[in-house]
Amino acid sequence: MSQLSSSRFRPLHAAIAAGAVLFVVYLITMNRTLGFIDKGELAAVAATLGVAHPTGYPTFTLVGHLFTLLPFRPILSLNILSALATAAGCAVAVLLFLRVLAALESSVSTPSVRRGTGKKKRSEEGDLHVTDTRMPWLHLLLATLGGVLLGLGSIWWGQGNGIEVYSLHAVLLPSVLLLYLRFADAEEHRAENFSVWRASREGIAFAVVLGLAFTNHMSTVFLAPALLVDYFTRGSAPMGRRLRRLAVLVPWTLLGLLPYLYLPLCAMSGPELNWGNPSSFDRFLAHLGGRQYLIWMFNTGALGDQIGWLFAQLPSELGYLGLVLAVLGGVALLTRARRLALLLLGVLVTCLLWAGMYGIYDIGSYFMAALLVLGALAVVGAWELHRRWGGAVAAGALAAAVLLAGALNWKASDESGNVVVEEMVHNVLDALPRRALIFSSQWDFWVSGSIYLQRVEGVRPDVIVIDQELLRRSWYLDQLATLHPALMARARAEVEEFRRAVHPFEQNLPFNAATIDRAYYGMINALIAAGEKEGRTPYVTSEAGPQIGTGRVRVPEGLALRLVSDTLYHPVSFPKWRSTPWFGRVDNYTLKVPELYAVAAAMRMQYEAAYGHASEAEQYRALALRFDPGFDARAIPRLPLRADTLVRRSLEIFGRVAASGGREVPGR
Repeated sequence: MSQLSSSRFRPLHAAIAAGAVLFVVYLITMNRTLGFIDKGELAAVAATLGVAHPTGYPTFTLVGHLFTLLPFRPILSLNILSALATAAGCAVAVLLFLRVLAALESSVSTPSVRRGTGKKKRSEEGDLHVTDTRMPWLHLLLATLGGVLLGLGSIWWGQGNGIEVYSLHAVLLPSVLLLYLRFADAEEHRAENFSVWRASREGIAFAVVLGLAFTNHMSTVFLAPALLVDYFTRGSAPMGRRLRRLAVLVPWTLLGLLPYLYLPLCAMSGPELNWGNPSSFDRFLAHLGGRQYLIWMFNTGALGDQIGWLFAQLPSELGYLGLVLAVLGGVALLTRARRLALLLLGVLVTCLLWAGMYGIYDIGSYFMAALLVLGALAVVGAWELHRRWGGAVAAGALAAAVLLAGALNWKASDESGNVVVEEMVHNVLDALPRRALIFSSQWDFWVSGSIYLQRVEGVRPDVIVIDQELLRRSWYLDQLATLHPALMARARAEVEEFRRAVHPFEQNLPFNAATIDRAYYGMINALIAAGEKEGRTPYVTSEAGPQIGTGRVRVPEGLALRLVSDTLYHPVSFPKWRSTPWFGRVDNYTLKVPELYAVAAAMRMQYEAAYGHASEAEQYRALALRFDPGFDARAIPRLPLRADTLVRRSLEIFGRVAASGGREVPGR
């Protein structure tokens, strides 16, 4: 093999090594089935080629669909995709870390550089490359360990454990940074006679991948401020030349953005799953901008809680020693390569501020860019140790951080035994009579999962599941009309009344909240009546307010409440719930599930007690207590948005059930 080919393949070998190790780890620990929150919906959209929740994620949807063609269960194939993509992202991070180390070596006069371990070569176009003809083995080792350290942090690890758009983001995020550095370095050293209107190969690669990154997830914007500042403060080229050099990349960026055309084209074809129905220009822009989520964005009140949670996570994310190395690396980078330091720290600060002001519980994935930067700084910190105390100390410190991160995060990241959501979907649906109609807002725990199991795997297709909160959106009414035309036709008058009431709200015009609420509950009750006319037994879940099913009595049956028009006693079979505990991760999602089971059992306990069935009531009390996870509320870790208070509230339920004596439902 020639020197040149060796220089090209040695970094690639390092990247492949890190990616392969992590892919094996992810395959061992990944979820084999459905996970919480949006995973069921995303899997169903990928399998059926529909439109996902904002911002649509067309690239992920199309790539995911290709994986569903593999000869496995679709959800398993999609989980494998996430494991593969996240591992590949950490492999690209290795190449990024090597680029950072090469820049550091070129900024200081070290013995290794004088010996020619890193040399500069100007191509025919005049762009500067740091070739790796004799790249030090230590650089390869440190970058490889850094990539594995990044991948063993719970935030990145979590993306490899089950279908989510952030797994593909794990590939695109470091790719954009790496390609930008190649592009910017080449631009800075390019010959002045190189045409300003000619796009370089580095620029084309950067622009196309940047566009693709936006089509996968809009948090790519976290990179923009730092990249723009870095680009316009490099070198001595006139501002006009810099602007023209960027302008020639616009068509290539648009090429990368082309997957967004999938959203309106798919919506116009009338798919079963058509979130937001972005078939018109206005709806397309609203979907692209995530308009319905703006209420949680730029929330300065969330900043302290979200960043406080991240900082509490950082020691275990980076294996303690990695955090120390990252601090050392930040100082070293500011001292020896200030411009590169400001670029990376700019990405870090932008990510912290932007993600910190997003008031959602599942915020971890939004800090991926911050962890990527800290991983790079940890590698730089190890490089600095090498300069001071030798390669063995540097590699040993980083390897120790890797081992600590793996040990600290394994239990919380191991979802191989997580079957909570799929079991809950079955426990809800299997207990319902044929052609039942159920309203629920328990999206995160089973409603999202039911979309996949019903639409892709044909589980209980006779049951109509309606998300109570999505009913507030007119596009969801369109989707229901596609899926269940007879039901929607029977309640047409009330549906149209709600459409008229909610129209000003959806168009950002002055609206009357009381009018919307009145029409909303009128529509739900009309749908209940319409379902009964079709022979569908109506149900709600425990969080449904009293305005739903007005005039009807609620009879606890399994995990739902049947709406009846009499006060007679309605016997049911004692539930045989399939429920496999999974408490590897302690958060407000995993501990909400046992609460939902316990409350459902406690409601039936009260129902039996009200009809004088003391022994049956005691049976249900015992069933409720069976779901007590047994956690000490004082040991609950800090969670995003202080969700640890929600967890403590869930745990308190069991104490109240135990003290109820089988007579009353505990307050929630």
